[in-house]
Amino acid sequence: MQIIRQLFEIIIRKRQPQDLDYNSTAALISLISSIAIGYMVYSVIPQISKPLMYNIAMVLLQTVAIYGFLAINQKATRFIQTITAIFGVTVILQIITVGLGQLGVLASFGFLVTLWNLILVVFIMRTALECSTIKAVFVTLGYHLFMGIVMSLIFPNFPGELQAMLEAAQNSAP
Repeated sequence: MQIIRQLFEIIIRKRQPQDLDYNSTAALISLISSIAIGYMVYSVIPQISKPLMYNIAMVLLQTVAIYGFLAINQKATRFIQTITAIFGVTVILQIITVGLGQLGVLASFGFLVTLWNLILVVFIMRTALECSTIKAVFVTLGYHLFMGIVMSLIFPNFPGELQAMLEAAQNSAP
């Protein structure tokens, strides 16, 4: 429970990511939870054919990319705290977003929560790498680009399914 409280404090910027307890079990739970909630979200989207496989691959690719960036910058010892923070914060915010969606709250608020999640990931990467915000933005965008490219190579239908999902969302928007 302490880790969850610490993650909430990171979300509201009351705590720094480096103050998060080093806990490999919490990191593993964060990764598994990210796969589970991603599967739950994507399994109800008809355009997505392999929600479980896509989520497993995305989480593994993101984890490998984060480790790679940390290792390249001689910060690999921060890996457990970094993935716990990134995936833990993301899971909590995804649960909030899904909950808001179930309550029928405006989609724009869900978008703001997603945007806040991206800002927090940049903040976490900046802290983990001890770098500028600009570099953290490029690293974060870089590993997302890496994930997209590799996902396209592993799952050739993934880009088309993603585009179909985005088009369906755009067409359903008022």
